[in-house]
Amino acid sequence: MRYGKAQNSEKGTIVGNVSIENSPVMNVKITLFNLRTDERQIVHETFTNSDGSYEFTNLTEASEYMVTVAFKDKTHSKYVLLNNSSRENFNFNGKIKVDVIGIDEIYREGLELKLYNIFGEIETNTTTESDGVGVFKSIDVQDTYYVSLEYQKIVFTGIVEFEDKNFTEIQIDVLESTRSDEDFQVKFQHIIIRGENSDLSFRETITVQNTGEKVFNTSWLQGWIPENAYDISHDTMECCIQFHQTGDYEYDPMAPIFPNDSYSLSLNYRLEANTPTQIIEKRVIYDTENIFFLIKKTEKIATESISGVNLVGVETYGENDYYIFEGSTLKAGDLIQIKVTTRVSILERISVSRDMLENIQIALPLILVVLFFVYQNRKKSLRKTEENEAEWIWALVDAEIEFLEGEISLEELERVNEEAELVSFEILEKNNGQNPNETPESRMILLKTATIRRVAEKVLETISEDLEEGYISEETYNIIYPKYHERAD
Repeated sequence: MRYGKAQNSEKGTIVGNVSIENSPVMNVKITLFNLRTDERQIVHETFTNSDGSYEFTNLTEASEYMVTVAFKDKTHSKYVLLNNSSRENFNFNGKIKVDVIGIDEIYREGLELKLYNIFGEIETNTTTESDGVGVFKSIDVQDTYYVSLEYQKIVFTGIVEFEDKNFTEIQIDVLESTRSDEDFQVKFQHIIIRGENSDLSFRETITVQNTGEKVFNTSWLQGWIPENAYDISHDTMECCIQFHQTGDYEYDPMAPIFPNDSYSLSLNYRLEANTPTQIIEKRVIYDTENIFFLIKKTEKIATESISGVNLVGVETYGENDYYIFEGSTLKAGDLIQIKVTTRVSILERISVSRDMLENIQIALPLILVVLFFVYQNRKKSLRKTEENEAEWIWALVDAEIEFLEGEISLEELERVNEEAELVSFEILEKNNGQNPNETPESRMILLKTATIRRVAEKVLETISEDLEEGYISEETYNIIYPKYHERAD
């Protein structure tokens, strides 16, 4: 058992000494923190004696501690996972030389260098001289550090290890920055397309790489999705992405992208699939090494390439087969086109537009046609509202998974559930007409019941899709499913 010794009240000790240039340092303050609490809690404080030694006794074993020494205007800390006893010596014999070199090997003077320890805390700082060199002295040689500096609002870092020496040297190259995306290319992009009722569902991930020699610094990258896409969601903050009616969008990676580094963005959206044949288009914004389209193979969908990609076969992922289209070495401005034929019912086709009625050679009751028009118009008018609901349903599913994995509390899960139901309730209340025979109380009960059922059905639909795509495990699915299946019934 992991904490067996602690439960038997066995006690541990932490001892050590503090020295500089192999000479003991007396009367230095040593602080012991407990790291098993939400906030670092001071357990004991002491001072080194005449031979530079210190000791902490009667400590709980199998627990995590941090030992901190305040010495010469710096604070150095060590991590301890206590098992019976531990020796933690502080040997301040180290010297670090940092060479800061800029473009064309120009030395950078007057830059502040910060030295961080393994806890991400600043140990000490210094400034580069005219030769671009900054020096840290009296550093504990037994630990690993990293040096950080900021230039043109970009943070540059370097790792420091002494490797059983008292002196070490590192070089940090300060690069020029740019806000231009001309040196970006798409390293990898994949788009998963599935039929979903009368729509096509898209899951798209794009990974762009900085192939230039400059740091791309907090500016906007570009993308494109079909202009008639709706139910759009993404994995970045709303403030950092802007969509336009033409299908073009810009997104901010929110952090500098260094040469050869990459950034990925994921999108989800839908397209109507109510016409028998349509062309799925994708504009290539950046030079692209590889792009893949995975189109779920079903009896309702047939597909073929028109330009930009080739059908390379059918692959099985999970329990589903997918047509695999691949394109490579595409240039910015190229247009990819894939023809998709959707086999839908005559009633689904009627609901697309009034113009189609002229081409349908079949007699249908007028009331049925009118109902489909009403449904279609309502569907379009509600899309903006339902985007918010869709976001909460996805958030609810994510919250369920995080709760199962112990990342959030039951209270947080219930709060997300309440907000998802609130959004769904507002939609139902707005779009259900008042029945003259209903009292306000009975209407409220009916709406609340319908809301719970509506949310449950959407959760079941979402986790079923995620299971098919391999985004969640069967074990997770089997835990979540009964809970919402009971509500849906």
